[in-house]
Amino acid sequence: MSSTAAAGPALIDRLDRLTATVTINGETVARTGTRDARYSVAQAIAHVSCGEQLYPGELLATGTLPGGSGMELGRWLAPGDHLRLEIDGIGIIEHDIQK
Repeated sequence: MSSTAAAGPALIDRLDRLTATVTINGETVARTGTRDARYSVAQAIAHVSCGEQLYPGELLATGTLPGGSGMELGRWLAPGDHLRLEIDGIGIIEHDIQK
């Protein structure tokens, strides 16, 4: 799975104020942010660090934000779809879905 979980060079000091916009084939299907998450970034870090030591540079994957899953959208990605994720202040990543 070498093409998944891409991470880029970004330093973020405002983790609780990030907004993500997802478009599929040019249609905005989700616009949500870390403020909408069930747990704050600080709560997630506190929970994980109770059982694991965290080191500088480690990534903590928190899952899909509210409103962004195929189940919530009522559709799944299909071959030929163009997916675009933009996180304000960080950048854009795009994928063409293939079979």
